[in-house]
Amino acid sequence: MTGGLFEKAHPIFNGPAFDITCPVNNPPNPRIRDRACAHRARFQRHIKRRPAKAGIRFNNPEGPDRTYAVLGVHGLAPQWFEIDADAFISQEGDVSGRIEAEYEGLITNRIILTPSIEVDFGFSHDREIGLGTGLRSVEIGARLSYDLLERNIAPYIGVHYEHLFGGTRALANNAGEDTEGVFAVIGLRLQL
Repeated sequence: MTGGLFEKAHPIFNGPAFDITCPVNNPPNPRIRDRACAHRARFQRHIKRRPAKAGIRFNNPEGPDRTYAVLGVHGLAPQWFEIDADAFISQEGDVSGRIEAEYEGLITNRIILTPSIEVDFGFSHDREIGLGTGLRSVEIGARLSYDLLERNIAPYIGVHYEHLFGGTRALANNAGEDTEGVFAVIGLRLQL
């Protein structure tokens, strides 16, 4: 594994939730691998009971590291779909976004299957780390988790498929990299 992503939205407000994911296999494309690399962690907290969130994200892909300010919203859509929409602004002034939707399907009271879809897009390109403008990638996946200790700890396993689009796909093709990949993940969700 090369590079890696350490994504972190610092808890500006108390009571963060953590989600740490590590790949079981090595995704074929470095951009996909960097997004799913060991030590992927997201720290976030709602502002009181409002769906807004704020934080900082650090990326260390192949090439220079990036730091982003993060602003987003999080909430439930009809039929109990959990929606997460974030805007990122890098120290270079690059603007990008991510929309994620997932649904927690209870198999039992403690075993949960969570299918998800995530769409990444950018309003500016960053050729140094292989990101283009427009729709960048779509990731579809599913995780099977088991809730422990009053549902505050949930180890999980899963499988994800990611496909690159637009300028990001063209940059990957020019570098001789794959533009799609399937990878297995194992992780732990902690809620404090």
